[in-house]
Amino acid sequence: MLNNNINMLNKYWHYVEFEKSNFSYVPRSSGIYFIGNLERRLIQIPIGLEIAYVGKSKNLRQRVKKHSDYRNGHNNILNKFLKTKKNLEFWYLETEPNEIDLYESLLIKEISKFNQNLTNKLKMKTHKGELYV
Repeated sequence: MLNNNINMLNKYWHYVEFEKSNFSYVPRSSGIYFIGNLERRLIQIPIGLEIAYVGKSKNLRQRVKKHSDYRNGHNNILNKFLKTKKNLEFWYLETEPNEIDLYESLLIKEISKFNQNLTNKLKMKTHKGELYV
């Protein structure tokens, strides 16, 4: 499925917990991210991760701070999720600015196969005029 130009598999995902506000650990670089609710961790392995939202940002630290203030968010369904869930995590993958649209579209596509309740308002986005379906 992924061609040579897409190098998402060779990159490392990182996360911070929302409750602990560890946002200083999130870089100011560009990347894609998702917000999820975790059932629990077993030896640092996430168990029962329910992904609610997939996004992209030119500044990941700024974006996680905006999402942490659920009263001023841009997505009412996501805001309700952030307000009611307890074990929230912000997972991110640093990418080059020219890669974020493609990576975000691929991630939304793949997660939507397993989670029909993804709160993204746009399920698919375009990259250079092509729709990734």
